[in-house]
Order: sequence, then C-alpha cells, then structure tokens
Amino acid sequence: MTKGKPFKDMISLKITVKICQGALSLPAQLEHFKEYTAKLKGSVEEKRTRKIITNSLFLVSASSSGILRSYPSFIRKFRYDFPSYAALLDLCSLGARRIGVFSAVAIGCTSLEISSTGLLRECLKLQNQSAELFNSLLSNELDYINSNFTDAKLVFLDIYHHS
Repeated sequence: MTKGKPFKDMISLKITVKICQGALSLPAQLEHFKEYTAKLKGSVEEKRTRKIITNSLFLVSASSSGILRSYPSFIRKFRYDFPSYAALLDLCSLGARRIGVFSAVAIGCTSLEISSTGLLRECLKLQNQSAELFNSLLSNELDYINSNFTDAKLVFLDIYHHS
C-alpha cells in the first residue's frame, strides 16, 4: 500500500465494496476473504501475504441480522445454533489473529419494533432478551475459540450495553 493510495491495485476496494453492498452471512464474507487472499498472493509473495493477514485487524458484525433472520426458530429452540461462527474458526485457520466481533444490538428497540407497539412506543422485551441470550452465547463461543487458538485473539465488542 503506497502513501496516499490505500487501494493501490483496486483489489481491496473491489472486495470492500462487494462486502458493503448488502448484508452477507459470515460464510459468504469468508468466501470473499478467500478471494481477496488469492488475489493478494498473486500481487505479493506468500510470506508477505501471511504477514499482511496476520497483522491485520478483522471486524465481524453479523449477529443482529443473524437473530432477525432466524428469530422464530431462535425463540422456539431458545438457543442459537452457531453454524456461521464456524467461519470464525476458518478465519483463524486462514491466518487472522486479531478479530473483533460485535455483539447484537437491542433488536427490540429498532424503529420498526417500537412502532409496532402503537402509542405505547416501547421496546419489545422478548426480542431484547433474545439479543441478550445471543450475546451471552456468542461471548462463550469466542472464549472457546480463544482457548483453542491460543495465538489468535478474538474480542467480544459489546454494543448492546452502550452508553
């Protein structure tokens, strides 16, 4: 990366734009990362590619959309199945070592949810309890991954309890 030209060969820009065009599942984001890695290897040597990935900071945010997509089954089972978080393990196995994972937000306090209460204009407690449960499970999952990938550091970024 040259000074003043953060997207020197447009590879990073194209991948970033592709990811930002819509909400993607973690497995889909991982596929984009694999594409980027392959292109990066074509631009620089293998050793430099590993160094770039190892020294990069990865930020992951898919939790709130994950709850919203699976909300009915999440409530029925009262647990969250973490198949897409296997992508976090894959990210570690591909060389990522510094990963921040954002918590779910208070999904019961979105404009849509609040407006569904009519004149009461209140947050929906059940949806927020689901987000809190999800965050607890996610935090535990990150602890588990950290214990198995001791050279990686995954950090739970709690945006549910912001001030």
